[in-house]
Amino acid sequence: GLEDYLEWAIRAHCGPEERLKAPTQTITYVSAHDNYTLWDKITETVHGDDSGYDCPELIRLAVNKMAAAIVLTSQGIPFFQAGEEFGRTKYGDHNSYKSASKINALDWTRTITFAELLNYYKGLIKIRKSFTPFSEKSDHSARRIHFTTLKEYQVAYTLEGTVDGEPAMAAVCFNAGPVSRNIDLVTWPGKKVPEEWQIVANEAVAGVRPLSEVTGGTLRVYTRGVLIAFSKEKKTM
Repeated sequence: GLEDYLEWAIRAHCGPEERLKAPTQTITYVSAHDNYTLWDKITETVHGDDSGYDCPELIRLAVNKMAAAIVLTSQGIPFFQAGEEFGRTKYGDHNSYKSASKINALDWTRTITFAELLNYYKGLIKIRKSFTPFSEKSDHSARRIHFTTLKEYQVAYTLEGTVDGEPAMAAVCFNAGPVSRNIDLVTWPGKKVPEEWQIVANEAVAGVRPLSEVTGGTLRVYTRGVLIAFSKEKKTM
C-alpha cells in the first residue's frame, strides 16, 4: 500500500508542486545510527526460515537488496549506515547508545559471511556512477521519470539519459510481491521505449557488466526482485 509514497521518494520529493526544488535537498536512506539496523529490522519483520541475525537467509537477503537498490537508483543524496552493506546487526537492540561495544562494533567477519550482499552494494554503486541521471543535482531528471501504472507490490519506471555516450534510457523495476511478473515499460508521449536492453542488475547480482539482453518493451521481474536495465542505444546530443 506504499507504492505511491515510494514513487514520491524515488523523485526525492521534487517537483513543480512540491516543497523541495532540487534532489540535493533530500538525503535518501533506509537505515541510520538510530533505531534498528536495516538487517535487524528485516530480521524482525521478514522471518524467512527463522535462522537468526547471523545467517544470510535468502528471503531477507532479497529484501535487503531491494532496499539498497531503491536507495541507490533514487534521486537525491544516498546514505547508508556503516556496515549496512554486510548485514550489520545489533542483535535486535534498537537503542544501543548505552550498550556494550560488542553490540555497537562493526564485525568485519560479516564481509565474508555476507559477501553476496556486499558485492551487490558495490555493483549498485557502480551502476549509479555510470548513469548520470541517477545523481543529477538539478530536478531535470526527477521530472523525466515516467512510472508505469501503479499496481500492488510493483513500482517501475523509465528514465531518459542526459549525457552523450551513456545509455539513452534506464529502466528500473521493483517487485515486492510473492509471484514473478511481466512489466511493460512506458515513457513520455512522443518518446519511444527502446527495443534492445541490457540487464545490469537482477535479484541476485548487480554491476555494470551486462548479465543478459532483452528485446522488446517488457521485462520479467522475479518475486521479491529487482531489475535494472540500460538501453543498448546510446544518448547522442
